[in-house]
Amino acid sequence: MSKLVTASILLLLVSIESFSATCTFNGNGDGTSWTDGSNWSCGSEPDPGNDNVIIPAGFNVFNDGGSDYTFDGGESITINGGLNMDGKNIIIKSNGTINVSSTANITNLFALQLAENATGTIASGASFTMEELKTDDNSLLTINGVLTVKDKLENLSDAGIVGAGSINYQGSNGNFVNTGTKGIFGCFDSNVNNCSLSGSSLPIELLFFGVTVIENSVEIHWQTASETNNDYFTIERSQDLLRWKETARIDGAGNSSKLLNYSTVDSPPIVGTYYYRLKQTDFNGQFDYSHLESVHVNEIYSNLSLSQFSNEVIISGKNIDSQYFAVYNTLGHDVTSQTERTIQTSSKMVINLSYLKPGIYFIKSTTTTNKVYKQ
Repeated sequence: MSKLVTASILLLLVSIESFSATCTFNGNGDGTSWTDGSNWSCGSEPDPGNDNVIIPAGFNVFNDGGSDYTFDGGESITINGGLNMDGKNIIIKSNGTINVSSTANITNLFALQLAENATGTIASGASFTMEELKTDDNSLLTINGVLTVKDKLENLSDAGIVGAGSINYQGSNGNFVNTGTKGIFGCFDSNVNNCSLSGSSLPIELLFFGVTVIENSVEIHWQTASETNNDYFTIERSQDLLRWKETARIDGAGNSSKLLNYSTVDSPPIVGTYYYRLKQTDFNGQFDYSHLESVHVNEIYSNLSLSQFSNEVIISGKNIDSQYFAVYNTLGHDVTSQTERTIQTSSKMVINLSYLKPGIYFIKSTTTTNKVYKQ
């Protein structure tokens, strides 16, 4: 076997191993066990080092494998339901992420540890208990709910512990370490008696956040009971729970004590499962995330229009900036690199064909293929 073929196979194996799957608990097996692959959408027990994990609300998962869960390759765990850790640890590192929503119920957790640029978000309304909490290596933990730490609290991270929630620390002063440059809720003292261990109160009371598929669009609705110093809302969308795209920004009411309803519409670019979250930002720049909502879009209808003027092709439609476009010749060769593409706005793009040889070409988008002519 040639060295080139061998190298290609090795590269393919590396690519396969580095792919992160998303495993959502569906309870189709015994209904509770982490190790039962039938309980997961990916068909096998999730590997925290390679898979993104989602536990939806309404399910209770038991750590029957007797192991710590270490998310260490940029993977994430999103907990909206129950998770019994059976005395083991949740460890997030190497750019990993943990998201805990207000509907989560985490029990029998020994320690939560964040390191190596990890991030964690504990939503408003979330509350759970652990023996130890540790942040290190520029990891960032945002607490908008309530964490009870019974024995040891260590903040060694330069990103710190922030948010509008609180920590109920029950350990001794000797087990309290606070040497990170950003502190804990703005407190930099190493004496626990000099720290309040709580952030400022949240500026909104969110009653509802939901998403619904209408034809090929996603309608997003939310409702607040009150708002204080609320600057704006942001809708964010993701397909892998790692990369998030802002799809809409809606002004908040500032200050309000009455029920307010908000809505917006998103047009996903391709068929697939999408995750949405609501980000709320106050006038001081402090922000909080809602729980996650997911939908599956089965069909995308083309909303593009194409017109040609000499050697310039003008494409108009929604979400132009997020769609795939390529130019092919009649032999099926991709000649996109020989064209110039300019995105003028999110709904308008110009493709210049001047550098191509005269003839027939095809412009392929996410949803359509159109024939054009180079003069």
